[in-house]
Amino acid sequence: MPPERCGSCIGCRLARDPRFAESPCSRSPDGRSAATAGGEARPNPKVSPDQGFRRPLECVDLGPVVGRANCNCRRKDSRTCAAGFGTVSQSTNCDICPQYRPRYPDCDAGVALGFFEQPSLCELQIRLIRLHNGPETPILVCDDHSRGELGERTREVCERLGVELVHSGPKRIGHAGGDLGAFYHGVRWAKRLGLRTLVKLSQRFCVDRPGWLAEADELLHSGTLSLLSDACREARHSHPLRTEACVLRVDAWHREDVLVRIRPRRISPLPAERLVYNAIRYTGSPKFGRWPLLGGVDRCRKVPGICWHTANPEADYHTLAARLGVTLTSEFFSGPHPKDTPADFG
Repeated sequence: MPPERCGSCIGCRLARDPRFAESPCSRSPDGRSAATAGGEARPNPKVSPDQGFRRPLECVDLGPVVGRANCNCRRKDSRTCAAGFGTVSQSTNCDICPQYRPRYPDCDAGVALGFFEQPSLCELQIRLIRLHNGPETPILVCDDHSRGELGERTREVCERLGVELVHSGPKRIGHAGGDLGAFYHGVRWAKRLGLRTLVKLSQRFCVDRPGWLAEADELLHSGTLSLLSDACREARHSHPLRTEACVLRVDAWHREDVLVRIRPRRISPLPAERLVYNAIRYTGSPKFGRWPLLGGVDRCRKVPGICWHTANPEADYHTLAARLGVTLTSEFFSGPHPKDTPADFG
């Protein structure tokens, strides 16, 4: 039998759209949050039906509609929305009808992206995050000193799209060290902006779900934990944490005794997953909560609305990029990350 749904949380409202029918309920049937630790559920405040995930467009005559479509107030090429939001146009140009206005949920959250030498993917990530969470979504790109033309292109993308760019350190510190850099610089950046929540994503972890950032913010602050993610299993390997996607409580992580443990530095062959996991205990939270968006501990399991290189073929990235008008150029790759060598660090 399918799991019961509460009907009012972000996940349940999102599931009304057939494209996201498998979106998980973010509460248990008795109204408690899915952000649990060791089986202990914490109360989740009630959410108004008007809050939650972004309904991308709203018509003053017809009310909310799904998808990037035009209202049918004065148009004839209409159809009935399968998700029950009224009559919508089959056109995909959002600017024709002036009666539409974008709606985004309010949340004090930003996104930190770890990157290295993939500028076209950087543009895809920025555009995808803002498509689903609003054009003013704060984004930080933490680049581990991309070299030559790729570094210049990364800077150009960030300048053109109005995104802040920092380097992980004074020189390249490698894949694992750069991962730490995204956490460290992300927390400090989020604190400076007055944000309460930071989501750290790896460069190839693309989230294609409306309103996911507000959902993560709501879920984290429904309890007292300092981090949401999941444990990690990839083939025969395992890690205590999936650092490719983590939700952090900024105030808990912006402490000197925590920051010193995740400071960006060369740590290979030690995995960043271990260091970030070890730092959790110093945030005042004895353990982390599970983030349902990840779909569990298996990195190789394909999850609806997620594009991740250990589960999705490279073609999925190109399909996603084409939807947003981005071309993934020759530097893009979706295979295993090459191991760092001494020559990589200069």
